[in-house]
This record gives sequence, C-alpha cells and structure tokens, in this order.
Amino acid sequence: MEVVVDSGLSAKSLDRPGLQGALRRLDIGEADTLMALRLDRVSRSVADFAGLLARARKRGWRLVLLSPNLDTEDAAGKFTAHVLAAAAEYERDLISLRTKEGMAQRRSEGVHLGRPRQLPESIVARIVRERSDGRTLRQIAANLTADRVATARGGAVWSPSTIQGVLASTTANELRTRDADRPH
Repeated sequence: MEVVVDSGLSAKSLDRPGLQGALRRLDIGEADTLMALRLDRVSRSVADFAGLLARARKRGWRLVLLSPNLDTEDAAGKFTAHVLAAAAEYERDLISLRTKEGMAQRRSEGVHLGRPRQLPESIVARIVRERSDGRTLRQIAANLTADRVATARGGAVWSPSTIQGVLASTTANELRTRDADRPH
C-alpha cells in the first residue's frame, strides 16, 4: 500500500499532483483501489466524483472510503457516496459564499485587503496630482524614473501599467475622495 498526500491543496479540483499520479497508476493497472479517509479528501464536486466513479468502473479499479465505510462497487455505497459528494460540494459553496461576504464586509469597513501597501502615501499623492494635472501615464512614469523614485518593489524604472495600478489603488481613491471633500 502506498500513501499519497496532497498537503495544502483543496479537493475542489482533481488537478492535484498526488491524486493525478495515483489515478495514472490505477488506470494502467499498477494499483487496483483508491482508498480515502473521507470523500471530501478526494473531491468536493459531484461532477468530478461521478466522473471518478465512471473512470473506476471503466478502467477496472475501485474507490473505497473509510469514513463512513463505503465500497463504491456496491449500489448502496455508490448512492451514499453521491449524497456525500453533493453535501461536500454544498459545503464548499457555502464556504466560498461566506468568504466573499466576509471580504465584502471588511472592504466596506475600509480594511485594506491583499498585498500590504508599499508605496509611501506621498508618492501616491504625487501620482494622483500629476494625473489630475493632465499628465499621461507614460509622462508620470518618466517623471518618477527621472527623479529616481523607487517603485514599490524597489525598482528604478516606472512603467505606465504600474502608474495605472497605483491610480486604481485604495490609497489613490482615498486621496481623491479627501481632495474632493476639501473646500476650494
């Protein structure tokens, strides 16, 4: 018996190196059973699980789940496994929904999500100011490069796409909002 582990990878997809290697060995007859602790360790998709069962039947290998003890060769075991696959997919969808809702809530609270800010606010303010003065992305990039202002990652050369990214940032939007709220 060989134990295959795909540490840190979700069962939302069958595209995992350990599982793919095991399936290849099963398909060519080097093994005859894919055994998993639980169904949600193999797949969290009803369609993927149904495809695995069809593949096992077609290629002559078995899928066995240890908890609950299910042999998918048996009609009752196959039915139960399909129900468990549907429950696993439902759980995956709920987790995804809660994560999206939580992130939206955090954004609405003004919490910065994603990579930490690395550009000083003064540089972002300069970029916003130059853009509002009518300079193109290319001109702003050239000005920053000429003034030897380091990029967020410490680079020496600014690009128009980097300027565009800065202008789309939360910090730039906050600066524009602050400026718009100031009396003129």
